[in-house]
Amino acid sequence: MKFLLYFSDFIVPFTMFYIVVYGFFNRNDVYESFLKGVKEGFQIVIEIAPTMIALLVSIGIFRASGALDSFSELLAPAGKFLHIPVEVIPVFIVRIFSSSAAVSFVLDIFKDTTGIRDLEQAAEHIAANALYQIEVDHVKSVTFDAEMVRNLLK
Repeated sequence: MKFLLYFSDFIVPFTMFYIVVYGFFNRNDVYESFLKGVKEGFQIVIEIAPTMIALLVSIGIFRASGALDSFSELLAPAGKFLHIPVEVIPVFIVRIFSSSAAVSFVLDIFKDTTGIRDLEQAAEHIAANALYQIEVDHVKSVTFDAEMVRNLLK
């Protein structure tokens, strides 16, 4: 297992070194190729930036207008039937359009959680509790509902 950790630390620098050495021996101008790639990357950013800005602004308007909450309330009975917490329904709706906006919704759900600095720590806390239940209580599986997660993260 430690081998994989060391390997993952060195794979990116090794790959970069390999590309430079390969280009050197094939008499390619690696620096010019790099600059050409950077220019193409900036061109792509310039092309997609208006779309991304429009998407994020429209999601912000959708959320600020209350339409997202209304739509979520409309879907709440179906969510309850599928055992989906009501607080998570907006995440599903926004995820259709933007995964980064969905992540911000998840972070917003946990913003008032005391003692947990970020979502990663919350996930680690939940996983540790599940492992504790499996090891100590000898349960075969652990399922958390929204109320159990709220109580666990208080």
